[in-house]
Amino acid sequence: EVGLLSQISHPNVIEFIGFVEELDSQIAWILTPMAMHGNVRNFLASGTWRLVHRISLLWDIASGVEYLHTYRPPIIHGDLKSINVVVNEEGHAEIIDFGSARFAEYVDENLYTLRWASPETLENDVVSLASDIWSLGWTFWEVVTGRVPHENQRDVQVIMTVITESAPKWADADELQIQTLRDLLMDCWQRDPERRPTASQCCGALR
Repeated sequence: EVGLLSQISHPNVIEFIGFVEELDSQIAWILTPMAMHGNVRNFLASGTWRLVHRISLLWDIASGVEYLHTYRPPIIHGDLKSINVVVNEEGHAEIIDFGSARFAEYVDENLYTLRWASPETLENDVVSLASDIWSLGWTFWEVVTGRVPHENQRDVQVIMTVITESAPKWADADELQIQTLRDLLMDCWQRDPERRPTASQCCGALR
């Protein structure tokens, strides 16, 4: 994580300052700027936010993912979700927690959070740029609705739901008032990874 963070720089990706290592206990701490407003989930729960403010956060998150995915070589975050995005002092979102991140050409083991995971990740342990986009769709959904994916289901039920159910049911939320936004989520949740948009296309849809 330290090696990866030290190479990248973008307004919507957490800044790497350095790290401190305690040799005796073999514990290391990564140093980053303080996130004044905490993670996105807590930030949104702290007040009443209009849709325009939420969409601004979507744009920030999509821009950060676009940077990672267009880096050379591309970077797969591997664990996109609202608690892995913080809100800085200016109210902009920054992606954090690169413990699951991998350069796309060096993916060897997969660490992910089940409720945000794509069908191919759950079925075949496949993590890719496209699986990031699936998780990005759920992160968008969290920001807009203020809820956690599959919040009333146990893990086993979540797996069956993701593998067998279709996206329209998930996009049918009262908070998704804008058709363009609904369409974007539907695209992110395409079962065929090849049919999902790129991060750049997600940014384009949010402009």
